[in-house]
Amino acid sequence: LDVERVVTTINKRDYVMHVGGPPATDSAFERLSRKDQQTFLPVIHLVIFGIVLLFFRNFFIALIPILIQILIVIFTMAVYFLMGNTLNVVTAVMGPVLVAVCVADCVHFMLAYYEGLDKGLLKLAACVDAAVHSYVPCFFTALTTFAGFIAFNASPIVPNKVLGQYTAFGVMLAYVFTILFIPVVLSFLPDKHRK
Repeated sequence: LDVERVVTTINKRDYVMHVGGPPATDSAFERLSRKDQQTFLPVIHLVIFGIVLLFFRNFFIALIPILIQILIVIFTMAVYFLMGNTLNVVTAVMGPVLVAVCVADCVHFMLAYYEGLDKGLLKLAACVDAAVHSYVPCFFTALTTFAGFIAFNASPIVPNKVLGQYTAFGVMLAYVFTILFIPVVLSFLPDKHRK
């Protein structure tokens, strides 16, 4: 920021100047929020990867939720920033919320896939069976979560409205990616079934 550069230059001349007010705090919060997200989102992804790997015992299966989470967070945040928004105290939680929603959808779908394999279905048939059995429950989960975040529009506080709108968008995007992306990826993975 130009203001911070000027203040730094003045402070080198034995005169102490401080920057304050809403623009300064907004700028500092956005910078710190981005730094925190760069630190904590990878940690969250690693923890989720470890837990999914522990449950499914398959490296490639454990990567699927991570790929979807990363795509959803990047795409939603890209749209958010392209629309001219900046991070604030409220909207900084958008990434972790989307990660949680993605994990729930992905794990539900993959459990249905493994149930199909346990019934003796071939890999492609298990993918189709999982899609058929998961798209309605996942849709209603996404729809109710979408409705909850859209309800934030009733708030007179603008950051709450923005959080609700973009998180609701990300939730529905996560549903679409889960139903369309996972079967395609599963169909290309090696046919190793865990018992």
